[in-house]
This record gives sequence, structure tokens and C-alpha cells, in this order.
Amino acid sequence: MTSRAYKKLTEIKEELFRYCHNETCRLIYENPADHKKCREKLGLDKSIAWRAALHLSEILHTKNLIILETCMPLIHELITVVAPCFIEFSKLYSLLSEANYWIRYLHQKMMQDSVDSFIKNAGGCSDAEEEGGQQNGN
Repeated sequence: MTSRAYKKLTEIKEELFRYCHNETCRLIYENPADHKKCREKLGLDKSIAWRAALHLSEILHTKNLIILETCMPLIHELITVVAPCFIEFSKLYSLLSEANYWIRYLHQKMMQDSVDSFIKNAGGCSDAEEEGGQQNGN
């Protein structure tokens, strides 16, 4: 399921980058302010989409729990900025909400994997140690 989450976040990232550009622009990974046709339609919504896409790029590139924890509240803040304009920016709101869901899913999964790894590698008692301790009268 983790691979599905990364796949969905990749798709959302692509949509966010496309959202920032003119429909005919093919250079979606370049700053839209650098393209004449894209610059004409720049607004707060495009800036928010650009920032969110950059955060998702960072998450997807590093696959790191600390980066995920850093970006998680930032995406949530972007959602709260867009929420009052939900009708006007419904596509952006939908993309950010879906990204938020998958980021939180990955965070939960990474935390669980971290706990599982800690428990597995912890110096806790193994069955053999417990048996040995019982034989020694402990």
C-alpha cells in the first residue's frame, strides 16, 4: 500500500505542477513566472499549487520521516488558505486534500515501521533468554 501512496502523491504532484501553467505549456517543472503565457494567469491559487508541488517533490525525493513531518503541517496550512475559496478553487482544494490524506497515510505507515523496527532490534528478552533465566531460578 505504501507504493500506492507514493504513486498517488506523484500523480497529485504532476497535477499541481500542471495547474500552475497555461494549458499548452509543456515545461511544467519550470517556474510559471518565467513563461509569458503562464505568467498572465498567475494568482494566489497558482502560487499555492506551486508551493504544494515543491513540497510533494521533496517528500517523494527523500522518502524521509523528518521531511514528511515537516511538510505535513505546511500542506495542511495551504488547505486552510484555499478552503474559504473552495468553490472558486475546487480543483486545487481537491488536490491538496488528497495529498494531505496520502501524506498522513505515509506518516502513519513510517511511524509504525519505525516502531516495529525498534521493537525488532531492541535488546528485549528473547525466548531463549527467558528459558535460561527460569532455569537459573530467576
